[in-house]
Amino acid sequence: MICRNCGVLLAEGHEKCPRCGAPLTEQEQEATPGRHDGDPWKRPVRRVSSLPRELDRNPAPAGEAPARETVETAHAAQEPQTQPVQRAAQPERRTVSAARSASRPASQPSAPMRREGRKPESGAASRPNRQEERPSHDGGAALTEGDEKIRMVRRHRYQAIEPEHSEYASRNWIAMLIVTFVSVALLTIAIRFFFTNVPAGQSFCARMGWDTTAEAYHRLGREYMNAGSITRAVRALEIAQTKDPEDLETLIDLGKAYTATNQLERAELAYMQAIRQWPSYPESYRYLIERMLEDNRNFDAMQCIQMAIDNTGDSYFTTLQKQLRPATPSVSVLGGSFADEFELTITAEDGATIYYTINGGSPLEEGQIYSAPIYLEEGTWRIAMTAVKDDFISNTNSQTYIVNKPTPDAPKSNLQSGTYDRVRTVSLRAGKDCVIYYTIDGTAPTVESKQYTDPIQLRVGKTNVRAIAVNSEGKVSNEMSIEYVCKGNAGTAFKESDTIDKLALNSTTQEKFISTYGQPNSTQSDGYDDLGTYTRLSYAWGSAVFLDKQNGKAPVLVELVTSSPEMKGPRSTGVGMRVEDVLLAFRDAGGEENTKGVRNLYTLNMTNTGALGILTRTGEGEYHIGYYYHMDTGAWLELSYYSENGLITRMEWMWYMSR
Repeated sequence: MICRNCGVLLAEGHEKCPRCGAPLTEQEQEATPGRHDGDPWKRPVRRVSSLPRELDRNPAPAGEAPARETVETAHAAQEPQTQPVQRAAQPERRTVSAARSASRPASQPSAPMRREGRKPESGAASRPNRQEERPSHDGGAALTEGDEKIRMVRRHRYQAIEPEHSEYASRNWIAMLIVTFVSVALLTIAIRFFFTNVPAGQSFCARMGWDTTAEAYHRLGREYMNAGSITRAVRALEIAQTKDPEDLETLIDLGKAYTATNQLERAELAYMQAIRQWPSYPESYRYLIERMLEDNRNFDAMQCIQMAIDNTGDSYFTTLQKQLRPATPSVSVLGGSFADEFELTITAEDGATIYYTINGGSPLEEGQIYSAPIYLEEGTWRIAMTAVKDDFISNTNSQTYIVNKPTPDAPKSNLQSGTYDRVRTVSLRAGKDCVIYYTIDGTAPTVESKQYTDPIQLRVGKTNVRAIAVNSEGKVSNEMSIEYVCKGNAGTAFKESDTIDKLALNSTTQEKFISTYGQPNSTQSDGYDDLGTYTRLSYAWGSAVFLDKQNGKAPVLVELVTSSPEMKGPRSTGVGMRVEDVLLAFRDAGGEENTKGVRNLYTLNMTNTGALGILTRTGEGEYHIGYYYHMDTGAWLELSYYSENGLITRMEWMWYMSR
């Protein structure tokens, strides 16, 4: 068979060409039988791949140059088999002549081609034909005289390939490739291991600026620092810190490198980061404190020293703190409990400024500068003080002072609590330099209550005397409270049956009122509300207001104001009387006047009704006496007296619904 890709003549049994590797089709495998089977279009070929190797090894006849054989692999039909084989002009290359065209008719035979410049040998008939001497290696029959002549024209150059030799060479090449690949892989692994795991290799990578471990860049940075190349050391240590931000030694060395290059802020940041990552390591604090002290940042240095003491417990920082900080301030009086007020003095060493607070707060954050003794009044004082000198801060001295003045005793009465058959007087007493304040209307006494100067006159009925004592220091005693009951007539409270001039509120009509008191000087509307409309009738002595309830009935009297002495009030009271006489006509429980000039005359609470009497002093000799009665219908009756210079000048009497 012949490979269509490279033209090599091959033996049977190959599926692909051993030379070029091209696959062989079935047509190519069937195109080279031993005979053409009578088909003039088939070209019988002679397989040369199975030629014996001795063919190439035989020496050439005498007088001829050694050369490799060229074989015509096809013969023209019916041509004698004694046709000599022509040798090629080039000894190292074999050629084969192929048929010019498979479609040429058999009647036009072609003569075999001869190489130009060379004459056919005269003794060709005497030289044996190698094809005749060789047996057929492809299993096909040899050409006979009756075979059709087919002229084979040289068209392709080929080189005979022995399958056994090619397969052996292929195996050698594959083995060599495998060995080469394994060697390169092992070498690559060894190089990678050297650069990634061996310190020398890691350092080499760091010097070249390649990606390697943080430890390698850290070692390189230290080498640069020892060699005096600080700038390179900074770059190497920055890379190491980027790769391992939490490495303590890298941060400290980076801080040193920054300090050497005068990058002080970056140096502090490196030390502070080392403290955050490793708060118990003392070296970071030492370098940072040194930097602060060099910059005269004594306050920050003291804060850092205290933090180092708290986190590391290293005695070095405790000793350094004692050397730098000023002495703790001292006080003239130590803390404790005291009965009197006093002055407190604070002292510190020369040149120190004292800051203090009185509520226990931080002296540096909330305190004020001490300049004079502190006067401690009654109460609780929590004094905290600190001395500052050259921005160094001392320890804080805290003292607590409790100033508690003695409380006076409660007032005492000369009359024991109980029931008496007549009205009595009560005398009160208290300690030295004390003032007594008291009430008899049941309210709690204060420093604004009536001050005791003379014995207290009890009233008929029940009286509750309550008193306190206040000393010169302003201390208030406990309260004294004593209840007395005196038999006798205490008077009657204002009630519904009390009227003026026989008039009746909410009952006397406007027509009847006019018939009694005459026509008014004027009539005017006085407003309206949910109850109806109001009309005011004005007279020379006062006025009267009538309510029209819009119920088809006549308006009724709801308010009367009079300054006429001729109109008599309830219980024969009226205009022109003394205030004391009016008070005697009604109930008076004897309540004490408070600082606002108000005295409670009585307070009565019943099931559906109630009564109240109040005396208010509005000025010198001017009073307002008010009596109020709450009816079971929800309405209120009010009777008021107004006085000037101790005499009643006006009476007001009204009815209204509570709101």
